[in-house]
Amino acid sequence: MIVAPVVSNASPIIALIQIEQLHLLEQLFGTVVIPYAVVREISPTTSPPSWIEQQPITQALSAAILDASLGRVKVKPSVWH
Repeated sequence: MIVAPVVSNASPIIALIQIEQLHLLEQLFGTVVIPYAVVREISPTTSPPSWIEQQPITQALSAAILDASLGRVKVKPSVWH
């Protein structure tokens, strides 16, 4: 297991939810940190499991990174297992 904090965007979380393997992130990394926007993108009506920590973004994102975004992906409302 990796000890340092791991930060994730929505894509790997969505993919693992879709194949019902979200628990793999916890097994590999212990705690995963995600920005509040990732929670809103994945599931605006439910909370993530306790091992996924929500934190604000503390550094500004460049316009190039934001322009490269793949856009929103819709997932079932109760995606956290």
